[in-house]
Amino acid sequence: MRSGDKVCLTEGVRSTFKNIAENKFATSSSVYADYAVYHSPVRLTDGERRAIRPYCAATKQQSQPWMRIDLNNIYQIDHVLVFHGWSWGESCDTYEVRVGATATWNEMTSCGEGSQLQNETIVCIDCLLGRYIQLQLKSKNNQCLIVLCEIEVFAAVV
Repeated sequence: MRSGDKVCLTEGVRSTFKNIAENKFATSSSVYADYAVYHSPVRLTDGERRAIRPYCAATKQQSQPWMRIDLNNIYQIDHVLVFHGWSWGESCDTYEVRVGATATWNEMTSCGEGSQLQNETIVCIDCLLGRYIQLQLKSKNNQCLIVLCEIEVFAAVV
């Protein structure tokens, strides 16, 4: 393999790669007000996948809330595992995952979409390069919030 070659991981080897997002810095558009320490975005990368209430990251109710992980380096992103929290009864569950070299949503490239009502594997078809992974709800309803317990990112070092 030479520098600059594009190599996408195959389905058969995805499980052999380590989660590069664990213990990385995470931020969110807001933090759910009740028990803010329990709902901190740091919960996205703490290694705890289970929805143990109240220990999952959660935003306040707002239009298009988001959560972002800084991987501290550029990686070729293969797939993202998203572990849901619990339902708050809202009907705004569809989100988009984007990957980018900057933390600016409009400069990032879409990796795929999912639902926060279930655990999801979002496969980046084009093996996107990026330092930041951002998940944002698609709904502009200002009563929406995100509740996630973990986001794992699997990638090849570039």
